[in-house]
Amino acid sequence: MKVAIVKPDHVGDFVLSKPAIGALIRHFGDITLFVGTPVFPLANAIFPGLNVRPMDLPHLSKSGTIAVTVDEARCQLLDFDLIVFLRDDKVIRQLASTLKARLVYSGGDHLTHETLIQKRALCNLIQYSRTELFSGEPIEWPRTVSTVGLCIGAGFPNNRWPHVYWIEIAQELAAGGVDIRIVGGQAERLDAELIRKYLGLPEEHVILGSSDFRAFWSAIDDVDVVLATDGGTAHLCSLRRPVLSIFASSPWRRYAPFGKYNRLLTRDLACCPCVQFSSDEVNACVTRECASWILPRDVLRVICTPCLSNMAQEIGRCVLWSGVSHLARN
Repeated sequence: MKVAIVKPDHVGDFVLSKPAIGALIRHFGDITLFVGTPVFPLANAIFPGLNVRPMDLPHLSKSGTIAVTVDEARCQLLDFDLIVFLRDDKVIRQLASTLKARLVYSGGDHLTHETLIQKRALCNLIQYSRTELFSGEPIEWPRTVSTVGLCIGAGFPNNRWPHVYWIEIAQELAAGGVDIRIVGGQAERLDAELIRKYLGLPEEHVILGSSDFRAFWSAIDDVDVVLATDGGTAHLCSLRRPVLSIFASSPWRRYAPFGKYNRLLTRDLACCPCVQFSSDEVNACVTRECASWILPRDVLRVICTPCLSNMAQEIGRCVLWSGVSHLARN
């Protein structure tokens, strides 16, 4: 049987698909994985030796990547007997409607974690442990925190935390004897340098992602905890270290970094998820209360607490959750 996995998505979404892709590889062996060109190096780093092919669909393409038409994507999939779509949207459904192979979709809502949506979609094919195929063993929160990585990268503009907050939390942590690393992707190079210079940190305290993912993970291994906004770099970090996520406007129940011991702060406002995720609505938000009222002093309390229950807790004007990917409803 010829099996294809279609995941033409962005970095963070691809990381969350690691358990499902790994389970399909383990079960079927010979798999062809279709991903967006920007994710190509990551797919090869996580699944070395796998047959990975590009599929850049117009609605997902960034950075000037030349996209294929739906008909061209269809031609790439004609020879397969089973096609697993680990993304579900109108374009994917349009593409799938032209195919005669057996199809599996991973459709879900914003109240269920992405890894569980995919596991449920595959339940008639395979059974697997998400944790085993994500990180091998649960990544626990440390009892003491001596080094914190501040992951400033954000997938969408409204997910960003103000620079002044990053600086304030870094100063508070440093005053308590904690070492600081500034973490981001190439798009955050200038922001990371600005924050580094303001804090007076040495250049080697900046960790920037590149196509050399193994070097990035090696650097992240020296960090005890990562404090991150919602973005692909945060998910890359979650493969190795525990993460405290600051979720502003995006659907936190679905896209929180995977991990039983990870922590998440959100205001969970009525306007979440924000219309920034819509292709036909205008985002007229000017207050950004979802991010601006997650304050450094509240974040500091969460980082320095060694043990938490899985129950929601009020922290200032926020709600703190532990193990979002493993909540009871999930």
